[in-house]
Amino acid sequence: MTDLSTEKIPVIIALGDFASGVVSWAFRLRDAMAANPRYRVILVNCHKTGNKIGRFDAQVTKLSEIAAILHEFGRGIVIPNFVWDIFEVCAPLMASQKPFKTIGYCRADSDEEYYAPLSWYAPVITRFAAVSPECASILKEKLPERAGHIYTMPTGVLVPNTLARSWQQRPVRLVYGGRIVQEQKRVLDLVPLVNDLRGRSVPFTLTVAGIGRQWDDLKAGINACGASEYVHFTGRLAPEKMPRLWAGHDIFVQTSAYEGTSNSMLEAMAQGTVPVVTDTQSGVHGILEHGHNGLLVEVGDMTAMADAIARLVASGNLETMGRAAHVSARPYSIERYAEKFTAMLDDAWQDEVCCIPSGFESRPKRVFEGINLHNDMSVVPDAKAGRHSPSRKLMITFPSHLRGGAEEYTLTIARGAVASGWEVLAAFTRRKDTETLRQDFKRLGAVYHALEACELGDKAKRASFRKRITRTLRFLIRHKPDVLLLELPGIQYGLGTMIAAALAGIPVISVYQLVRDDIRMPWRNRLAYPLLRLRNQHYVAVSDYSRDILAAKSGLRKNAITVIPNGADLSRFQMEEATRRQARRQVRQELGFEEDTLLLLTIGRLASQKGHDLLVPVIPHIVKVFPQARFLWVGDGPLQHKLTELLRQYDVEPFVRFLGHRDDIPALLAASDLFVHPTRFEGLPFSVVEAMAAGTPVVSTRASSIPELIHHGETGLLCDLEDIYALRETVLYALNHLDKIREMASHARDRAALYSAEAMTAKTLDLLVRTIGKPHEK
Repeated sequence: MTDLSTEKIPVIIALGDFASGVVSWAFRLRDAMAANPRYRVILVNCHKTGNKIGRFDAQVTKLSEIAAILHEFGRGIVIPNFVWDIFEVCAPLMASQKPFKTIGYCRADSDEEYYAPLSWYAPVITRFAAVSPECASILKEKLPERAGHIYTMPTGVLVPNTLARSWQQRPVRLVYGGRIVQEQKRVLDLVPLVNDLRGRSVPFTLTVAGIGRQWDDLKAGINACGASEYVHFTGRLAPEKMPRLWAGHDIFVQTSAYEGTSNSMLEAMAQGTVPVVTDTQSGVHGILEHGHNGLLVEVGDMTAMADAIARLVASGNLETMGRAAHVSARPYSIERYAEKFTAMLDDAWQDEVCCIPSGFESRPKRVFEGINLHNDMSVVPDAKAGRHSPSRKLMITFPSHLRGGAEEYTLTIARGAVASGWEVLAAFTRRKDTETLRQDFKRLGAVYHALEACELGDKAKRASFRKRITRTLRFLIRHKPDVLLLELPGIQYGLGTMIAAALAGIPVISVYQLVRDDIRMPWRNRLAYPLLRLRNQHYVAVSDYSRDILAAKSGLRKNAITVIPNGADLSRFQMEEATRRQARRQVRQELGFEEDTLLLLTIGRLASQKGHDLLVPVIPHIVKVFPQARFLWVGDGPLQHKLTELLRQYDVEPFVRFLGHRDDIPALLAASDLFVHPTRFEGLPFSVVEAMAAGTPVVSTRASSIPELIHHGETGLLCDLEDIYALRETVLYALNHLDKIREMASHARDRAALYSAEAMTAKTLDLLVRTIGKPHEK
């Protein structure tokens, strides 16, 4: 161990001995701070592998050893990074007025990895450093009373004054550098990326630098697709070797689900390597300007990434964009960072002695993601004891990549569970279309985890099905929920997750939001369901219609399937008349419509299921009779471009307004004269329940379970499926008989009481509780 004696104030930074951006940052920072007159950086390796990456100043594997280092110094500023146990060692020292301060770093936009532990240890943290404006903003939302102590501190990298390098196109040299893990970095997306590049005949090589849990999986995937000759794995590289690695490549690729501010991306940009990365929201905007100094694609879309690389290579702009990337990295030089870092240290050191709140040390202990040192001291938690949690832990997961009514259902259940004292974990894919959903889960108090569902599909997926189950199994074992709520958009989904849960011994409630009569249930599911029921797995349908079809297709008895109808928060929609009139005026003013404009509202994803294309040919007939009619379409989806083209073909584009995702659905319903739902198939649609609750007249097709909600001629109007003439005549009848249809809407509003979110949530939570207490069926 290095001689630790120092007259300067020690800044003790805990790390692991593995290739990562944080480790590279720490070694650069120590060099940059070497001449600092007030502070000396001490790097402590808390990993059991030893000094394989670089020269650390000390190594520990036990909490008593880190405590001994702090005792030897007698003072200092401690930066635990992801070795969260160290805060437990600092707490009694700070409580006894010892001259120690701490800085908590938020290095990624992740509840589990950073926001949760930083919030837990906030009383022991003197200052917070967030590596992106987005991370800082969320941390301030979670800790508003500490907003003045939260600094935005993007990483610092080595930026050469000039670039002495070349760029080449044949082959273009791609590089990935970082941890080889799937949960955050999504490294297995490199396999389809390589496949897509080969399919486009792009001449390339790919260097993968780093180590991690998915090393073998990634190599196996590359070998399986016959691309091993194009891909080189370097293994672990020391930080001082990274600048040369970046400078020897043309394009830096990163497939992450989420980041803070990517150290690797900035390192590569500093060396003139063009970043082509996923749009992780945090730590990208403000640094990378799409098309100028790099390229952005949606998380998970490797076809788009391959297209971007192919276009960039064909354009001949590699050098231009690489030099722009180098210029953009200059504000993030390690020298500038060291100045800001010193200012933050000064603020922390000059702060008053931290006052640890009474009872802090006696709180239930928690174990977080990160490096866990061996517990040989009574003041720290025993990792074997597991995470502290409330009496019940619920994990909610689903395979969808989009946000729709079915996903809103999971939010409603999570909200009710949190209010009832459950610890809620939400696990689903992190993509652009699920970003608002992720944020909403976080706002209501759930902890989010990125998880790709393991499903059977095409041959490539079937080949890795067992690996996907193994990955999900490990995920479930690590987080140990008491019960899993699996929301499914179809009967063809869910088997992989069900099998993983059965192997983990975790009860499952599978909620089928959509059961289609025209979709065949895979034979694997049909064989597995009776066996999975023996492992305490239960099935929920959202309507009688769905239950009957699910029973017929699965071979399950009807009485083995619980029916819990979907429900809406009726209080949001059932406004007093004065409030309703005010909302109507405000929405119409916002959208630029007069009071006498007839607004016809449709809510749903812009997908084939929802039938927008069936409504388009109806619109010319409606506006011919009612020229003041306008159509509002709320929702996002893959068909927006095609629908826009279809509207142009029918010359009715000016009569339709695409509103995208909206949070003010109650106000939009209050402002509308008619709710039109031309859907092809449904589960039990939330949007129809909400329209009923709002008292907005409903015109819908007779799809699936909708007749259970709307009784034709009593609570609304129904027409036959995919019958454009019937849809046109029904809408025209409604507009010609507004008084009559409004009377139906009044009856529908009364009927909506049967479909409340409170009833749905109470029944679901009751089933979850009973499932936890139920042994495996014999």
